[in-house]
Formats: sequence, C-alpha cells, structure tokens
Amino acid sequence: MTSSFKPKRPKLSCLIVNPGQQVERTNIELYKDRFKRPEERTLPPPPPPPPLPEEIQTSASAASYADRIRVETSAWKNAREQLLQAYFDGCLPRENETCMACKSAVNLSSEHMRCIDCATHAYFCSDECVAEVHKEGLFPFHKLDTWSASENRYVVANRGVYLIRSDHKNCANGQHARLIQVFDQKGRHHVIHVVVCNCEDDCITLMRHRLWTSTVENPTITFHMELLDWMEFLMLEAKVSLLGICQSIRWKNGLSTSQFNTLYKQIVGESFEQFRHLKYQVRTTGTEDEASCPACPKDSGSLFISLDGNFGLVRKGSSGTSPFEPNHGEKMFVSSNKVIGKYVDGPKDLQVSKAVDCSNFQAGTNIRSKNKAVKLDVSGVFGSCCRHGVPHTFINMNKGEGLGYSRYILDLLLDQVRGTDVKLHVLYDIACVLEKHIKAKGGDSSRCLEEISLAVPIFHVYGHKSTCQVHYSTRWLSGYGLTDGEEMERLWAFLRRFSFITKEMTPSHRIDLLTDALLHYKRKKAE
Repeated sequence: MTSSFKPKRPKLSCLIVNPGQQVERTNIELYKDRFKRPEERTLPPPPPPPPLPEEIQTSASAASYADRIRVETSAWKNAREQLLQAYFDGCLPRENETCMACKSAVNLSSEHMRCIDCATHAYFCSDECVAEVHKEGLFPFHKLDTWSASENRYVVANRGVYLIRSDHKNCANGQHARLIQVFDQKGRHHVIHVVVCNCEDDCITLMRHRLWTSTVENPTITFHMELLDWMEFLMLEAKVSLLGICQSIRWKNGLSTSQFNTLYKQIVGESFEQFRHLKYQVRTTGTEDEASCPACPKDSGSLFISLDGNFGLVRKGSSGTSPFEPNHGEKMFVSSNKVIGKYVDGPKDLQVSKAVDCSNFQAGTNIRSKNKAVKLDVSGVFGSCCRHGVPHTFINMNKGEGLGYSRYILDLLLDQVRGTDVKLHVLYDIACVLEKHIKAKGGDSSRCLEEISLAVPIFHVYGHKSTCQVHYSTRWLSGYGLTDGEEMERLWAFLRRFSFITKEMTPSHRIDLLTDALLHYKRKKAE
C-alpha cells in the first residue's frame, strides 16, 4: 500500500543583506544556526561604516586616524627647517628697527636694549627710553636684554626698579626703600627696591603689589601671586610636589643653584600653606558651604552615602609634628581623638569573627594593620561621599579599617538627617559585616538600623557569598535604582596619587593639603 503522506516543503525566509539583494534561507537552516558556534554561523555581512564628517577628513586620502596622523606628521617634518630658521631670526636684531619710545632708528651695531615681554621685537636706544615706557613701576618684572657686541649676544640688563604705592606717595608716617628678592609670574628671579610705609607692615604693602612674602616679619623674599596660583593647581590637578615644581622652574628659567635653593626653602615652609588658605577664604567669601553637595536632599528625599577605607594615604611617624591645628580645622577630616576609644577600641575578636563569616574579608578588622610598617603613625584614611561624588567626612586610621570608623560616620549622618524626612541609604563594601556588628553591640547602636538602609556596592557584592548578594545588592533592594555605590573608588583614584607627597608632611600640613584636594575634587564634580 502506497502511503499518501508527503513531506511538506520547508518555507523560505528572506534575509535582507543589502538594499535590493535577497538571500533565501530555509527555516531549518535558520534553526541549525542557533546551535553553531558564533564563528560558524551564517550571518549577513555588516553594513558599511558611515562616512567620516567633513571636518575630520584633513585630505582626500586621510580616511582613517592613522592616515590623518601621517599627514600631520609629514607637514611638521616639512616645516622643521623653516621653523628653526625663524626661531634664530627672532633671537637676533633685525634691520631698520625703531625705538619704541622716541621712534628714532636703532643702531644695531652699537649697544641697545630690547624687552621681549613688551613685544617680540621691542627695541630701545637708551636708558631714558626704557624708563619712559616702564616709568613709575609700570611693568616692574619685564626682563630687559642689552646687546653685547663683544659677545655677539644679548645679556640681562640691570634696571634698578622701584615699586611705589601710587595711592600713598606722601605718607605722613614716613617711607623707606627696601631691597627685595622677587620670583615673578614666570618664576624668574629679580632684585628690586620696594618703597614701604611706616603706617603698615611690610608684608601688607607687598601684598598690595601682588607679592606674597616668605615671612611676615621683615620679609626679604617674595613670590608673585600668579606664580603661586600655578603652583597650587599643578599640585592639586597634576599631583606634582613642590620640589618637582621648583626644579621645573629652575631649569626653565636657568636659575642658579643658590636661587633655586632660595626658592624651594622659602616656599616649602608655612608660606605656601598660608597662601592656599587665603585662596580658600577668597573662594568661600559670601558663598555657601563649599564642602556640601548642592544636589543632595536637605529636607526630604533619599540620601545615598558611600563608605570605604584607603591604605595608600599613609604618613611616616618620622615626618615631624605640628605645633598648631590644621588651617582648615575639621572641614573634611575629623580628629582621630573623637573616634579612638569610643568607637575603634571595641571587641576585636567580634570584628574578626564576623568578617570571617562572609568570604573571609579583612576589611573592617584590625588584622590588616599588621601588614603595615610599624613606622607609620597613620596607616590610611577612611572616608565617605555622596552618590554625586562630593566628599563628606574623612578620618585618619591608626589601627586598620576597624568597624568603629564606619559606626562613627553613621552617627554623624543620623544626626544630620534627624528631624527631617530624609531617608538614609549607606553603601559599604562589607555592609553585611557592619550590620551584624551593630546588632551585636545592642542598645542605641542597634536601633540606628531602623533609620538606615545598608547595601553593598554593585561591583563589590559579587565577592560576597550568595545570601549576601541577595540581601545587600542594590539591584535587589528597593529605592536604590541604578546607584552603583562605587563613588569612593573613583574618589580614591584621584586622592591616592597625593600619597607620595603627603607621607613626608607634618600632620597639619598633610590634612590641609588633602582637604584642599578634596575641595578641588568637589569643584570639579560641580562643573
């Protein structure tokens, strides 16, 4: 008997590869492709890349980044000889030049002067013409060169500059001139006369000329404030030490060894610290608290705070002591005396046993301090910041990342939001350990868990055991949204690079520099 069953022909599917082109493939072939390795699958070719924008295409042949670099490098190589010749031409006197003051022709074969700070080719025929353009202390830090026919080159000229207050020329209390060393805006060394009044301190008079003194009483060495501004931002943004900055100034300006030693020894003391604090006062005058986050809720809403410790920001015990408190006080860094004793010196065995309970973490215990050198009096920094990356509170750690530091910051946060409708969310690498520790303490400490929500940052949670991942992951907890909680890791990436500078500082200078760095980081976040 002949069977009447006939297999049906598989249906055909159309796959668009390119406009106007169709490829027929059966459903069976499409189904088999699902079980093939990615490199064995029959996939359509990718669409052609979009054309480059016109402003990127530097030439018809520059179709890629490598091509554009080759074109630009070739252009620079072709211009090398002409650029070198133009540089040498600018170093030599030109023909048919006129004096900037009297407009008479300058005899280039005889002695004359030029000022490259006035213009590229600013020539003067005599000292009187120089004084006419630079009269009454105008442009006091312009460097003048005198042409030496015997040496066939320009040499630095001695101007004999006098700085006088234009609004106080006839002081009733008397005036006198003082010889002052100045490092100008570019770090060049000058020796000038400054007329000071007897009615105010010399450092105040010099400040009116935008000169910052190395000492308050009887100053003889000053720095232009624009130079100190450059030093401050090179330190905060590029993390360059004062020694590195001063060495760069030395080799750029050709300072002698004695001039370099004068620059570094006078700037490395209290003078630069006080200048940075002055700039902080200028920035915060008439403004709100610079350390607070403008985006975090103040009266109602959800406040997210991340906690973490960093063991790279150490300080050597042999780096000296500070006779005074930091200029910033407790703007960012809380005194360790408020934490040690009440919070840190808790039951050590409790901290260790709870840490071992979850993936054998050493964070939050005193075990980690054993791995640090005994010569360190500060083994690290424990800190907090909001989810917008604005720094909040920091503490110097002396005994490892004990859970007491996190409990202290929790108490500060609860005092901050108490009496408001702000819901506090705290993210910590070992939030599971912290919660067990707080419950074991009992009393008022355990009641704080009713007012806060604890979670583990999203990238750290995968190092925990499965039960912790379920109970503390921000992806499972309500109210966290897409908050990752890793703001402190981003902050450490910025702050950790100061460690090679601050580890040799005195305690107060170290805290002031780290506070300035944190305030600078906050200003960057607010942009």
